[in-house]
Amino acid sequence: PTDPEANLAAGRHLCFVKGNWARGVPMLALGSDAALKAAAIKDLRGANSADEQAAIGDAWWDLAEAKQGEERDMLRLRAGFWYRQAEPKLAGGLAALKVKQRLEAISNLGREIPAAARGPAEAQSPPLAMAPFDEKTAKQHQVVWAKHLKVPMLWTNTIGMRFVLIPPGDFIMGAPDSDRPTDGKKPQHRVRITTPFYLGVCEVTQREYEWVTGRNPSRSKENPNQPVEQVSWHDAVAFCRQLSELPKEKTVGTVYRLPSEAEWEYACRAGTTTCYSFGDNAAILGGYAWESRNSGGRMQPVGQLRPNAFGLFDMHGNVWEWCVDWYAPDYYTKSPVEDPTGPDSGSSRVLRGGSFLNDDVDLFRCAFGLDRPPDDRYGDRGFRVARTLAR
Repeated sequence: PTDPEANLAAGRHLCFVKGNWARGVPMLALGSDAALKAAAIKDLRGANSADEQAAIGDAWWDLAEAKQGEERDMLRLRAGFWYRQAEPKLAGGLAALKVKQRLEAISNLGREIPAAARGPAEAQSPPLAMAPFDEKTAKQHQVVWAKHLKVPMLWTNTIGMRFVLIPPGDFIMGAPDSDRPTDGKKPQHRVRITTPFYLGVCEVTQREYEWVTGRNPSRSKENPNQPVEQVSWHDAVAFCRQLSELPKEKTVGTVYRLPSEAEWEYACRAGTTTCYSFGDNAAILGGYAWESRNSGGRMQPVGQLRPNAFGLFDMHGNVWEWCVDWYAPDYYTKSPVEDPTGPDSGSSRVLRGGSFLNDDVDLFRCAFGLDRPPDDRYGDRGFRVARTLAR
């Protein structure tokens, strides 16, 4: 959130690719490009008088003059956003003539200038996915949000990693009081995921990890489609950064990251309120999870068992998955409702999902988690990757 390069990459993608200036401008204002930052700060401050509104338009227009192609057009459209507000109130003269001429030039782009309302129209967004909901409803939420965002529900990146759209939603996180102690995963509390995101359909494989990093740290290398393991939290974060920096990914401003613990549990539950994403019956766990009774004591290639309602494989079992959060035993007692990301500091990071080595069915529950030092490496530690999308 505070890294200037990350803010620049995300802001440019939101503004110039997605056309979502309401979310992109605040990021440009925190970014590393001085000219974009200055214009974005003016934009955020806003203006009431016609002259001030025209001046903000001029800031974006001047930036457009040094650009070409789509970026130039998008900057001119943003200038038009402010010129349109200024034009009816200008009292004539050279300023009014300039604004009129520039609006005519923008109209020649054949593109519609965004409406003058500040910020996105929340009423036009699809409803949040409010748990509980069934598999059919889960798919409906994904389809509706994909259409609203004008993105595919299933998306493949430049190295072949598959992602599925997870719609924003509201659910009850954590374990009920009737469950046995679960490493701080109590009390149950309401959580709202306000922003849609892509999540890896499967855990990161050894093939994918080696493609990005040039190495494979896994102990078991029987199949390149097995999850990568023996990776620390630091390794997982570094993979996300290196993946984001691949030239074809960087060109479009794609930024990858680890999911938060709240995002992970929300995606794992996929609308359910039960112990597992498929219900409460642990007897059928083997249909969804590689665990000690069906794994043969080894990891298995990803994506072979049944997916959950969002289309995610191996959310239970195969390897434990790192989340971005620090761990604190009392965090659930003070967790914010919207988009919690864990404590500000700590000595351990969160792992979710269970592994092929585990025989205790409770370890595979949606609400269960481990906490381990971020430099911990073990033969059943892996991760999956998230990518944020703008609303």
